Amino acid sequence: MPDVKRGAWYIGEWGFWGWAETDIKLVGFVIGSIAFFSASQEGSMVIGDHPHLAALIILALLTLVAVVLIAVRTGQRELFAIGFSFANATGHAALLDAMLWDPEKTTLPILFALCYILGGLAKIRFLQMSGYTEGGQSTESMLRFTWGVNAVYALFIVLLLV
Repeated sequence: MPDVKRGAWYIGEWGFWGWAETDIKLVGFVIGSIAFFSASQEGSMVIGDHPHLAALIILALLTLVAVVLIAVRTGQRELFAIGFSFANATGHAALLDAMLWDPEKTTLPILFALCYILGGLAKIRFLQMSGYTEGGQSTESMLRFTWGVNAVYALFIVLLLV
């Protein structure tokens, strides 16, 4: 990453694995959007009797984190990260809405989560190769966090399959 004057807007140099993470997760955004636009808006939303309530709760929490990340990325002032954070939050919210209307449809949510797991694996490779850190974290702590997030998406898939 280039040295950036504090407070300046900039575009980062992310390299192959950084862009691979972004691209793979953007496929997830597209899948979430497809789920949203193909969801049946007839009837009513299902929450309490949702057949995959635990998965729904996990997705709601992931959506909340994605929304909070908009503020984090805006504070960092990196233009692509800000744009991606909006797509990320929108994709999560779109999938959450789709799951509320069509609780039995699990294929697109599973594909969405797989994209985020694959994107997370690309991020792990990026972190290992670049040594990138942010917010005073070490690369090792960022790697552990990314593995943890991948585990949450994997749990989401498992809960959709049971």
